[in-house]
Amino acid sequence: MIQNIRPHVSEGNPFKVYEITLPNQKKLSVISIEEIIIHRLDGIALTLVYPENDEDYEWAYRMFLIHKDYLGLDYLTSKAKEVKVFSLIENWFYNQLQSRHSFFLIQQSVTA
Repeated sequence: MIQNIRPHVSEGNPFKVYEITLPNQKKLSVISIEEIIIHRLDGIALTLVYPENDEDYEWAYRMFLIHKDYLGLDYLTSKAKEVKVFSLIENWFYNQLQSRHSFFLIQQSVTA
């Protein structure tokens, strides 16, 4: 059973924490994909000259690509701006729009 909980959380949004009850009745708290992405980027944003070359950046970007259709993009954007990592993800949104536009153009040419 998975439910949204509001535990004491020092960072992030407590509404983005989920509690999973395992078959042995132990409980596991899990943060959302958006929070994982932000956490990865926050850890490298101010410490590296080229954070885009870090494996944490690549890991965050892969998480974005895998889950992009299910992410709370408004939350991800506002949280990224709040913790000052939006500049690292800004191109991700642009690239997705470009990919969707290219796919749409290909579909139009195939059906024409």
